[in-house]
Amino acid sequence: MSKESENVFAAAREVSAGFFSQAEASTPRLAEGLVGLRSEYLRAWAEGVGTWLDLSESFFQTLQVRPKVSSSVKEMTRDAAETWIKAEEELLTGGLDVSRQCVRVAAAGAKVVGTAGFRLAEATVTAVRARRTAEPKVAAAPAKKSGGKH
Repeated sequence: MSKESENVFAAAREVSAGFFSQAEASTPRLAEGLVGLRSEYLRAWAEGVGTWLDLSESFFQTLQVRPKVSSSVKEMTRDAAETWIKAEEELLTGGLDVSRQCVRVAAAGAKVVGTAGFRLAEATVTAVRARRTAEPKVAAAPAKKSGGKH
């Protein structure tokens, strides 16, 4: 392999390493962003539920009705909350699992594309070599002898 080719590949490796270093360096920000998004989501839900409870309480106060809550209603409410929490965890876990699968598929795809690119380059080189050997060699015309009349 020529020195020029080695430099091309060294440069490509250097650029690739820099890209992946930068991507890796952004991981903490990404993780922080995901945690922040989940916190914002939970805060929004809590505020929504709090607003609904405040409005409901105000409505019943306006009617001068004080609904009683039985232990069975309290238990149903707790069960519903636990079910919601489990469903949210399953959704998040499922989303992470899908993301992991996407990463695996992308990695496999990159290998396939890399292999296909190599095979294409290999076929191109083979074809160019075959063409070069198939081309007739043009011999230089014999030089005219100078020995004639001037």
